[in-house]
Order: sequence, then structure tokens, then C-alpha cells
Amino acid sequence: MKQKQTIQLLFKCLCISGILVTAPVSLYPSSQLTENQKASDEVSRSEQELKSLMAELYHHYRDNKKYLALLKSAHTEWVRYRDSMTELLYQQNEAYSAKSMCRAMYISRLNNLRIAELKSLMQKDEGDVCSGSLSLCGNKVTGDAGSRNKPAPEKRLY
Repeated sequence: MKQKQTIQLLFKCLCISGILVTAPVSLYPSSQLTENQKASDEVSRSEQELKSLMAELYHHYRDNKKYLALLKSAHTEWVRYRDSMTELLYQQNEAYSAKSMCRAMYISRLNNLRIAELKSLMQKDEGDVCSGSLSLCGNKVTGDAGSRNKPAPEKRLY
């Protein structure tokens, strides 16, 4: 009985002092709607980053029409793959409260993998003959123009 009274007194003190009223939102459990919105915001962020990266590639290779056509085709196919996999895992005819959050988290994960993939292709390591052709003459798309004239670093055998 005394323990219950102590807890009630502590609760009243906290309410009067305003500590419970002004506690940060993170202390309260979030609703599914809030979690859905967070996931949706992450999709928007990753979509924007992906768009920005593709725009950078299009700008960098604007004079290479064949390359741009292949890039556009590859990206279109990748989007189709992403959307198909999302539909496969989270079919439209299934309903549950976390479904839109789960879909959004999956899309964000795939978008972030694509972003990492494109960024790694844009950064060709000197001497890596198997890294593909996104980096012409060893330049990084986001790097400086003088990087192609730098000699390769020496490799020591000892």
C-alpha cells in the first residue's frame, strides 16, 4: 500500500513540475501512422538522391549518346526489377497495418543499394581493369579534371 502511495505522489510531482508534459516525443511509443510517414520520407530522400545521381551521370556523359541510351535502359530495367520485387513481397491484395511501412523500407533499401552501386561505378580505382566503363580515362565523375594526368602510385613488392 505504501509503495502505491509513493508512486502516486511521484507521478503527481512529475505532473506538477511539467516533466511528464514536456518529455521528448521519443519517450512515447509512436503510432503506425508515424512509422509509415518516416518510411515514406526515407523513400522520398532515397528517390531524390537517386535522381540527383542519375542527373549527374547524364550531364557528365551528355556527348555520348550510345552510353546514355544504355544507361537509361539499364536504369529503366532496374526500376522495373525494384517494383516487381516489391510487389512480389508485398502484394496489393494483402492488408495489414505495417504493410505500407514495410514496402517503403524495402524500396528505400533497394534504392540505397542502387545508389551505392552507381557511386562505386563512378569511382574507378586506377589499375582496376575490370571496373567497367563509367569512369573514362580513370576520372571520377565527381572528381577533378586533372586526375587523369596523375601517374599511378608505385606498388612495392617488399
